[in-house]
Amino acid sequence: MTRGSFRGLAGTTEKDGRTRVMLIMPRSHRPEYEQIVESVQNNEPVFSTYLRPRTDLDEIKENGFDASEHSLHLIDIATKDLGIWMKPLVSSGWKRTELETIPTSNADFSEISWMCFRHTAASESPSILLPFDPLDVQGKCYTHPSQSGNDEMLSVTEIIDEIAEDSPVEEVIAEEEDDDDEDSVVEIIAEENTESPLK
Repeated sequence: MTRGSFRGLAGTTEKDGRTRVMLIMPRSHRPEYEQIVESVQNNEPVFSTYLRPRTDLDEIKENGFDASEHSLHLIDIATKDLGIWMKPLVSSGWKRTELETIPTSNADFSEISWMCFRHTAASESPSILLPFDPLDVQGKCYTHPSQSGNDEMLSVTEIIDEIAEDSPVEEVIAEEEDDDDEDSVVEIIAEENTESPLK
């Protein structure tokens, strides 16, 4: 475990053969989501950060997104692993959309467009205000390691087509666990760095 930023871990821009995705879910669904991705057999490491705004919450909510009720998971993943990661989510009804992250009045960073996957009960807002640059916010950095012996490579289009032929899977919403609990899902827990640099 190290402490740093998503940019420091995954780079400023997407590397060849990799892509970045924002996943949006109700906070109450996060434990179930983490249980799902824990079982994903990815071929290459996945880097990620949970984005949790703690300031400018009223401004963010006025723009149509209640940050206190949602979890934002930003991942950097190999393109060949994207379908593998998303398949169990799409089978549960998650939808692929687009998302813009925009600075609040107190923040200063360039707007970013993301491929986005949303839980069925998540906000459908096409844009989200953030009080920090999602690439530079400081936090604990983790890596979801590759799993050996996995040769399955599915595109998102292929897995959506495959799921469309099957019946929907019943969704179970788990109660939210304490944010301080450590579990085996490898992630970056990213929060605004409000500590004084002199400490």
